[in-house]
Amino acid sequence: ERYVDMIDQVGIRCAAGPSYKNVSFFHDQEGRLEYDWDDERGSHGLRAAISFAKKFNGACSGRVSAQLFPGHVDSCTPALLQETRKAARELGLRVQIHATINLFEFHTVMQRERCTPIELLQKIGFLDPEVSLSHCIFISGHSWLAYPYGDDLKIIADSGASVAYSPLKYLKLGIVMESFDRYRQAGINMGIGTDTFPKDILSDMRYAAIASRVAEKSFLAGHPRDVYNAITLGGAAMLGRDDLGRLHKGAKADITIVNLRDIAFGAVRDPIRSLMETAVSRDVRTVIVDGEILVDQGKYLRLDEQELLDRVQIKG
Repeated sequence: ERYVDMIDQVGIRCAAGPSYKNVSFFHDQEGRLEYDWDDERGSHGLRAAISFAKKFNGACSGRVSAQLFPGHVDSCTPALLQETRKAARELGLRVQIHATINLFEFHTVMQRERCTPIELLQKIGFLDPEVSLSHCIFISGHSWLAYPYGDDLKIIADSGASVAYSPLKYLKLGIVMESFDRYRQAGINMGIGTDTFPKDILSDMRYAAIASRVAEKSFLAGHPRDVYNAITLGGAAMLGRDDLGRLHKGAKADITIVNLRDIAFGAVRDPIRSLMETAVSRDVRTVIVDGEILVDQGKYLRLDEQELLDRVQIKG
């Protein structure tokens, strides 16, 4: 309730729900990552997520939409994932799960199930257009895996599932998706997220494009149009919303206005290209959500930003 109240106070639009899993991770005395399995832990978490959805889906004048968020492919039993899909279909909810996020998950699932995490999700009937996969980096064929077998990309595309890519998170680790263009060209709906500070979706759009060019070894990859569509139409499609992500009759009045009339941009011949190549969050002048102006002249209107910064800073 405190979380939803915060969303209401801040005024944003939010797809939310409590995450859950069977596993509690811990490190042993030698520093090895270990799994503590508990079926009831996962079942209890799913029940709590269902309770949240029933109570808060459509809250905050419709700005909150509930989803189910099982933790990771390697931290949930196949049974819990199947129960999640069953509950989601009964409640009319979408599902998002962290999938193929690191080498540890890939090799753990491979050892446990003798298939890739994506193949496991397909085998248990988890994947369909109502599902989005967070990160989804280490699919078959990725250069870090040395595992050329199967075709995870085709499985995702054929299922209709979406992928939510957070490029900066992985660039910090020296990792790129291989590649944004390949996923998109396979027919996968792509969205772009932040998942690490700075939470700057404009910069992450640029990082997605650059990382794709590095992976493809081509300056033609990561077209501004495609990454721009990912942060707008792609995200809306991931939520199953055709009334978001576009300026169109009947769409919600969710609008961001960015100032391109700054010397840093130079001559603006293509606004989308300039937005992708140069803009950062500080260039945002106005944010409107559901018809209400939340940011004006670069300042958030509902809270004192300086007071908020003072509260969150670690005092020496």
